[in-house]
Amino acid sequence: MSSVVAALVLFTVLTACTRPGQPATPEANDTAKPATRKALTVAVQAEPKTLVGGILGGGGSPEGNVDYLLKDDLVVELDYEAYYPQLAVALPSIEAGSWRVDPGGTMETTWNLRTNAKWHDGTALTSADLIFTYEVYTDPAFPTRGEARPLMESVSAPDPHTFVVRWKAPFVNAFKEPPGDDILPRHLLEDLYRGSDDKAAFVASPYFRAQYVGLGPYRLVAWEEGSHLVAERFDGYYQGRPAIDSITVRFIPSANTMVANILAGNLDVVLPPAVGLEVAAEVQRRWQGTGNRVVAGTSGALMALDPQVRPEYAQPRNGFPHTLVRQAFFQAIDRPTLTDALTQGLTPVADSYFPPGHPLRRDVEPSIPQFPYDLARAQLLLAQAGWTRAADGMLVHQASGERFQTELRTDQEAGKERLINVIADGWKALGADTSLNIVPAAIAGDREVRAKRSGFNVITASGSAYYDRNRLHSNQIAADANRWTGINTGGYSNARVDTLLDQLRATIDPRQRLPIHQQLVREQITDLGIMPLFWDVNIVLMVTGVKGPKIVKGEATQNIFEWDREI
Repeated sequence: MSSVVAALVLFTVLTACTRPGQPATPEANDTAKPATRKALTVAVQAEPKTLVGGILGGGGSPEGNVDYLLKDDLVVELDYEAYYPQLAVALPSIEAGSWRVDPGGTMETTWNLRTNAKWHDGTALTSADLIFTYEVYTDPAFPTRGEARPLMESVSAPDPHTFVVRWKAPFVNAFKEPPGDDILPRHLLEDLYRGSDDKAAFVASPYFRAQYVGLGPYRLVAWEEGSHLVAERFDGYYQGRPAIDSITVRFIPSANTMVANILAGNLDVVLPPAVGLEVAAEVQRRWQGTGNRVVAGTSGALMALDPQVRPEYAQPRNGFPHTLVRQAFFQAIDRPTLTDALTQGLTPVADSYFPPGHPLRRDVEPSIPQFPYDLARAQLLLAQAGWTRAADGMLVHQASGERFQTELRTDQEAGKERLINVIADGWKALGADTSLNIVPAAIAGDREVRAKRSGFNVITASGSAYYDRNRLHSNQIAADANRWTGINTGGYSNARVDTLLDQLRATIDPRQRLPIHQQLVREQITDLGIMPLFWDVNIVLMVTGVKGPKIVKGEATQNIFEWDREI
């Protein structure tokens, strides 16, 4: 066993939190007020561009780690594919009568809101806020990427704590879909929203950054651009009094700087996805006997290559827009060796978007096409696609004369630079000239740049919940018309995939869904709209006394209300 693996075996895995979705008793919390002020300083790798990503773009790990401090939603995912009510009393369900499917193919879902939920300015949350949120998120001025909202026919509020959604068609994920990516405060934003025809003033409102007012356990009190933000405990929080008084979030683009700061005692927690396994193992070695902890967890997220398939952006034009070329380059990646090198063998190779342990994995596995490492097969596929080796060894397209020059693009997350170097080295054996582009954290969230790249993005996607929903649907292609908000950033389009995704979305009976899943995974993986590599591992560094962080899909703050620290 290597020293790295040996060190990783020593990781302390946090025990599960108390049953989520059950509000704490405010009175019980108030009887145990801490005598000493509790504060945390945590680090994330990127400063949020906005706190309302659904309208203005941004969000996602590492920025997403900030969201859970300041905002709550109707429902929250506290474990992989495990959803619990948050601002809602319960999730809509057919059994309870709050989810009704009509014989004509329409639906209705009813959300009952907690009666004690308040905005950070003390104003009560009501169903009127959800009505307003729906209006904003369905406004053509704010094209969004949600798959649910186009299926919503109308909304209504029978009373201040009841919100009803009428659906045009069956939608299997209706139980976890709010009317917008972020609930918006009607009392703060409605006048501004209605007072600007082009909505420019609305988008420019400081509410979306430094003056944000949310519904979460902590309220924003300061934001120093380029440095940090400070969130204080919100005593009016509907689940009770948060245990920690103050959380400072520092924005530190460099993973090495993060590690140096926590080793020096300047940080309490380093949040994912900044720290890689090798660095984590070294930190664990230095921390032996201190009580400080390195926590590693499979994030439930798929590490994959996202190819550019639009000829107007792709380089070369006769390259990755063609299925045979994508298949050839996929078979030129030695994924088992790559995974062992990058994750120390702690995470499995991915052959699709269904991870080991997924409830459907055994049933769909026979339908998953396999593309083992095979350079001879890759060269044959390239020849069939019109690519041959020139005298200098470079691939040249017979018809167009193009040379095979492409790009691998990634952000500064831990391990990704090494990942693209290994892949590019392997592709040299095929005759491809692959340039590497490490995107600085400050511009990694630029949606237009991400969508217009010439070759591949390295992406970390949320497993089956991503690709068996709408990740590769053509209506999600990022384009100028939707302000580049579409999550289909490579421009992939396949009519068969669209049809299957639409069928899956509208089929609620699990028995009828299985054959659709089988057909969909076969089609998507055969066509390689994405190239799955391995299941990701994320790291949290925390000093002794900190309790609560757990990794779910690349983030660790979903349960921030339950965090605590010993003094």
